[in-house]
Amino acid sequence: QNYTVIVSNILDLAGNIIAPSNNSASYSYVGDTTPPEVVSAMLMDSVTLVIKFSESLNQSSAENINNYLISNDISVLGSTLLSDTLVTLTTSTHQYGNYTVSVSNVTDQSGNIITSPGNTAAYQRIQDPTQYASKLEISSILASVIPEPQHNPDKTIDGLGYYQGD
Repeated sequence: QNYTVIVSNILDLAGNIIAPSNNSASYSYVGDTTPPEVVSAMLMDSVTLVIKFSESLNQSSAENINNYLISNDISVLGSTLLSDTLVTLTTSTHQYGNYTVSVSNVTDQSGNIITSPGNTAAYQRIQDPTQYASKLEISSILASVIPEPQHNPDKTIDGLGYYQGD
């Protein structure tokens, strides 16, 4: 956008005119010209993907599910702008593995449209390692102490002291 400033009859502290009337200056203001970029994507659970962008987004473009494409035949079922820079996608179920989300037609507050590079993010769904863990039941608790002064007291939950293999 172009602007013109008109200066007329500027006075000094004594009241003398230091700028004649009708002086003008023109200047141009170039607003935000940087398109948004995808910063990261994180799978919150098997059907919720949060995408972080580099700047504030236009809400209607951010919430248009047609602007998101996820690899491995994952469907985008819904989109919500959580904050200026975070979008939550509701998706079909992700299986364990690696994925890529591609974003198109999303604009920032100035109308700049997302472009490549900067419109994709890789993420993964990993298996829950706790599914392979087993819980040990504690049947009794006894504390033991090493009586030698040069050693710190060690306590155990199985009743075995330091010199018994724990």
